[in-house]
Amino acid sequence: MGFISPIKTQKKQWNFFGGLYYAGTLYTTIGYGDIAAKTTAGRVMTIFYSLLGVPLLIIALEGFGNALIFYSLLGVPLLIIALEGFGNALFRGMQYVWSKYVKFLSKSVRHASTRKISVITSKTGDQVNFGGCGYIKYV
Repeated sequence: MGFISPIKTQKKQWNFFGGLYYAGTLYTTIGYGDIAAKTTAGRVMTIFYSLLGVPLLIIALEGFGNALIFYSLLGVPLLIIALEGFGNALFRGMQYVWSKYVKFLSKSVRHASTRKISVITSKTGDQVNFGGCGYIKYV
């Protein structure tokens, strides 16, 4: 047949991780269908296993969810305090970077031309030079 070769079917053997995968697909009721019991006894056992396992998984997830909510609510005030401190530090850092940028910009504008045409403002009330108009106090 040219390019088509027959697919060799191998008998799948169960191993530990395959069993975990099978149990996970049963508990979560996904049922991909790639692993399934072939015998009638295996199918009956799978039904009983699922009838017991799905409610147990729901109970376990409920306990996990309650613990997650409890510890997240316990940590919210600490998280707010930490983020508040981080926000203040970030704001101070941005102010520092902005002041350095303004100083750099003022130097580069002064040296860019022979006429001093620059508008530089700052929160500290520094004097500002508007071309040939002289110095104006910024308030």
